[in-house]
Amino acid sequence: GQFVAVVDTNHSNPDQWANPDGYASIENSKGTTVLDRNFVQVYPGVKPALTVKDIGVVPNPYRVNSGFKESEHMRQIRFTNLPARCTIKIFTLNGEAVSTVDHDNEESGNAWWDMRTVNNQEVAPGLYLFHVVDNDNSGSDPYIGKFAVIR
Repeated sequence: GQFVAVVDTNHSNPDQWANPDGYASIENSKGTTVLDRNFVQVYPGVKPALTVKDIGVVPNPYRVNSGFKESEHMRQIRFTNLPARCTIKIFTLNGEAVSTVDHDNEESGNAWWDMRTVNNQEVAPGLYLFHVVDNDNSGSDPYIGKFAVIR
């Protein structure tokens, strides 16, 4: 004889606990804005680094019109793999100080810079240097890196 097994698998409701049809999605809109009580912002790669040797910049190069993480009032570049407490100084190639970002966060190795100068002007396209000093480990060498801003 012939044996035929019929398996009815409802992938959104495998154990039939949300009958009749299960849920279309396990996500809901609760907690999607900062106004919600249970809103939590989570960033990947959150733990602070122990040293300054692997610091990165995202995105690099920064394309002014890429739409990355921004509205017209919120252009941002992210420094990653930072120690918990450090100071990031940003310079032009000829050594002109552009801005300083003080990072002090036990929970995160990320810091954002709004791409504005100390005079609150938008930075011009070009190559920039950044210098990171670990404030908890003042004897250690600073990290020096570069990033580009392009139109």
